[in-house]
Amino acid sequence: MVWQSWLYLLGLGFIMPLLANLLISALTSQTVTLIVKRYGLRAQSYWGCLGIVVHEGSHALLALLFLHHIDQIKLFVAPKEAITTTQLGYVAHSYHPHNLYQRLGNFFIGQAPFMGIIACMMLVTKWLWPQLFSPNLNFTVVTAGFTWWHFLLWLVMIISLSLGLNLSRADWHNTWSGSFLYVGLLMLVALFLTGVNPSFYLTYGLDWLVTVGGFYLVLFSLALLVNLIVVLLTKAF
Repeated sequence: MVWQSWLYLLGLGFIMPLLANLLISALTSQTVTLIVKRYGLRAQSYWGCLGIVVHEGSHALLALLFLHHIDQIKLFVAPKEAITTTQLGYVAHSYHPHNLYQRLGNFFIGQAPFMGIIACMMLVTKWLWPQLFSPNLNFTVVTAGFTWWHFLLWLVMIISLSLGLNLSRADWHNTWSGSFLYVGLLMLVALFLTGVNPSFYLTYGLDWLVTVGGFYLVLFSLALLVNLIVVLLTKAF
């Protein structure tokens, strides 16, 4: 039972999220490349300013949570400076390689922008378009009390945030360096859950799978929509 539980958690909490994040990150990188090729590096700073700040801020927050030392941090590089440095933001951190907790943190630090940006997207939606959280979604509910400027502001902020979903090579390197310990952590979680409920993955497995799969499907659809909007804009202007 423990092995089945561990394999289930491995698929749900490791393989599925990483594959989805890799796909979304690649699509977002393509979107950013379109912007830079058509309008220049400054345009990426203007369009993706919210995403850049949250991206780097998420790295920094998780680094502090896992007791890493922040050596250098810049949440946002001004457009003029970005042209010369080609960096829009950065967080340099260090840790003790023999500290298992800090090494484990590398996994979460590498993937932190997804956590932070998704959380901010939900807050923005809760603020400007709370109807989307209604359990009974239909056209009447979604449009109730909604104005065009709400939608425009929501769309601009969501696009800006989404442009921060592209993970760098350094982000993926951090992720892989902590992945072995994270897989071990999932084994401990599987042992605990199996002790509480030996067939928990049979009881809740399908519900969790549908929830996580549906969540990533929505996020990928959003990244695809932003990509389409950018393609249309770069062709029109």
